Amino acid sequence: MSVSQLYFVLFYQSILFCIFGWGPIGHSLVARLAQSQLDLSTNNWIQNYIPGDLLGNLSAIASWPDIILYPDTNPLDYNKWQWSRELHFINTPDWYCEYISIRDCMNNRCIEGALKNYSQRLIDNNCDYVQQQQALFFLVHFVGDVHQPLHCGFKGDLGGNNVKGLFFNKINLTNLHEIWDSGIINIHLQRHFQSDINLYYQYLKSLMFNQSLLV
Repeated sequence: MSVSQLYFVLFYQSILFCIFGWGPIGHSLVARLAQSQLDLSTNNWIQNYIPGDLLGNLSAIASWPDIILYPDTNPLDYNKWQWSRELHFINTPDWYCEYISIRDCMNNRCIEGALKNYSQRLIDNNCDYVQQQQALFFLVHFVGDVHQPLHCGFKGDLGGNNVKGLFFNKINLTNLHEIWDSGIINIHLQRHFQSDINLYYQYLKSLMFNQSLLV
């Protein structure tokens, strides 16, 4: 993807932010919370890789690795990025609850390998600007993915995607992975935070520093 194409995708995503707040809420919250913990020098450094119209917000690029995969959000070259699909997760054999890298992450083609790779590429001066920028975008996204429990799941059910069911009396069938990705967050937002993502963010941030709230 060229620089101009990259900015097209991010521009499209910025439009979605205007309509839906931050876009995919889970990734946005993880990135925003992480950025709030960066020291000044690190935060200033990453600004070099965030397009200016996104106002320096990591949350604005957190879902880029998902957006580039689909023709409706990346019509220019979504086929070019299909190789990255398997980097979003780890699968273990069915009913094996132990991850073994040499078995489950052949040639580093899983999220563990991706985190190692893009952590190194981000600070590798032999990589050009676009390569380092994409490394940042992938890294921010994959840190969010790896903390979603079903991104390490069984091969047979595709990380819960094949486990169908209903959630909170919804009439439309969904799946376990989707419930973890957005269902739980959306219900929590609606029931406790009046669908205000900023209120939810402030609450989550307070949990990071107030252990009594976790009891």
